[in-house]
Amino acid sequence: MKFKATVIFILSLFFYRQGNGKDFSTYNFHINKAELAIIDNRYADALHSFDSALIFDSVSYAQDLFNASLCALKIGLHERSLWYCYKLAQRGVGIEFFDTKTIFGPLKSNHVLWDSLLVLAKDKQEYFNAKYADILLVVDSLVQKDQAMNKRWRDSKMDSEVERLMDLTNDTIAKALHNLLTKEGFLSEKLIGAKPNPEGEFYIRTPFDVIIIHNYESRRVGDSLFNDVLYDALINELIKQDYYAFIRDFAGGHSSIDYFGSGHLFVQYNCTIYKSKFADLEEIKKQRKRIGLGTLEDYAKKIVFNIQNPSSDFQINGHCAKYMNFKNKESEEMFLKGHEIFIAKIPNCQ
Repeated sequence: MKFKATVIFILSLFFYRQGNGKDFSTYNFHINKAELAIIDNRYADALHSFDSALIFDSVSYAQDLFNASLCALKIGLHERSLWYCYKLAQRGVGIEFFDTKTIFGPLKSNHVLWDSLLVLAKDKQEYFNAKYADILLVVDSLVQKDQAMNKRWRDSKMDSEVERLMDLTNDTIAKALHNLLTKEGFLSEKLIGAKPNPEGEFYIRTPFDVIIIHNYESRRVGDSLFNDVLYDALINELIKQDYYAFIRDFAGGHSSIDYFGSGHLFVQYNCTIYKSKFADLEEIKKQRKRIGLGTLEDYAKKIVFNIQNPSSDFQINGHCAKYMNFKNKESEEMFLKGHEIFIAKIPNCQ
């Protein structure tokens, strides 16, 4: 009885904070504030912003629940951290995720709550796996076909005839995925459960986003089966704005009318961040504001944070393309002609 009462307590903790309102722009505003506070090591402020965001409980995402739990843990609020862990367990992340995260060590001293957390994590993961096993097998099959065709093209040294065949194959695979998403719904973590990678990272990927990306790249005009599918998933709070922007940026790059600067705008070369000279920054800012994304300046701060803190436990969306070196001086000169310095000489960068 004591075990059950404790579980009920932790699940109801801060229940008054949850609401039924759905406002993904407001949610992302608070998440952006929280992530910027994490970058500045202001964990109490970050937790306050997470709490404000998670009033909109139906909009929340595993990545944000995880970051919130870490903020609470870092300032010694273990019960609050456990509450966020329980919310995370309900997303189906599984026992292994909690067992392998050494940062959760202090929470394990409360054996009753920790053991009940693992029971919940196991039950929820089994639920998601059983309910969507057949669908995920189909998705895995489509991804494997996509990857095999892409490898064949690379092995051919990008032969034009093989590329044409790859584009035709991409169309077939993309149509199959489109039909699946139309029938079953967008297979985000809200539907199939959160799927951390082997390193325990969520970030913003889905099991099938490579298919959507290749569909955009093969058509090369920004028009695709997935434009409406992605937008519907965005406004129905099934995917984060970060994911929407990242994927849509493959639909034509800078020439697209729907470009957010999350895919190709920034490039790291050595310890300097470069920005494409061909990007219309004012248009990008307008598009980011339209879907509730943070500013480009905020996004650049997150990129720098990830570069400076490659081993950070926090998971913050802010990444850019990376060039280690160029095959010759001419290639480097072409790159520099098309880009300008955005942030020079990032400190603590290796």
